[in-house]
Amino acid sequence: MKNIILLNPVPSEIRNYVRTTDVELRMNCDNLSAVLNKMCKDKSNKKHLLEIIKELPENDVVDIEFIVTKIGDVIFALREKNKNANSSDLVDARQLSDGTLRCIAALTAVLMCNSGSMIIIEEIDNGIHPAKVCKLIEQLVQISKDRNIDLIITTHNATLMNSFKKEELV
Repeated sequence: MKNIILLNPVPSEIRNYVRTTDVELRMNCDNLSAVLNKMCKDKSNKKHLLEIIKELPENDVVDIEFIVTKIGDVIFALREKNKNANSSDLVDARQLSDGTLRCIAALTAVLMCNSGSMIIIEEIDNGIHPAKVCKLIEQLVQISKDRNIDLIITTHNATLMNSFKKEELV
């Protein structure tokens, strides 16, 4: 039971600063910034996460950065390429969409959990743009296979379920 992770990210909770030492991802992912901060200290983990985020439609993410306060609180931010100029903007978690926060939470969970774990993600498509959902699921499935993780996702969206072949749903 220790290696079973139930994930139901709550974007309104993710948008807050958290202690940098709070690094065990909770079900509602309210401490996502601290978990990401720890994960991204390893450059290969950060690079892998950025590669995946860049694959999701409608993301012009250049980097992931962290704003750390003097008292040890942290919030993550994405550096996004400005579409109309050769510049970028830093967009912290308070300004990111619910769908983007949920995508990053799910990706973080599969990248950070121990091999052999089981992750259950509630309502995978909740708040995520339809163009991103299928690509996100493909990424999660691939990472899970690579890392020997059992992945269970739930949805009430029949259209989403019908977009996958029967053998892909097992």
